[in-house]
Amino acid sequence: MKTNTLKNLKSSVEYHADVVTKLKNGNYIFRRGFFYRNGSSAETFKDDIVGLLKSKFSGVFEVVEFKETWKAFSGRSSVANSSHWSVEIKVL
Repeated sequence: MKTNTLKNLKSSVEYHADVVTKLKNGNYIFRRGFFYRNGSSAETFKDDIVGLLKSKFSGVFEVVEFKETWKAFSGRSSVANSSHWSVEIKVL
């Protein structure tokens, strides 16, 4: 998976993650915004992302952190500044 670019990661999880970002420490963070939870959680989002990555890549990675961030609705906010679930992965 180390040879795959951020663009490849984005295309593999499109429709599941709104934003994929490479952090300064080399890890990747996947975010998905929500207004209503509709029975989903940070853990179900993590399971979706991990399942997609395992099915598309043969590389080894580990989940560093997954969490839910809740923020009051503000129409024009980015995903990072709105309510969202996030999963941070480290490529081994």
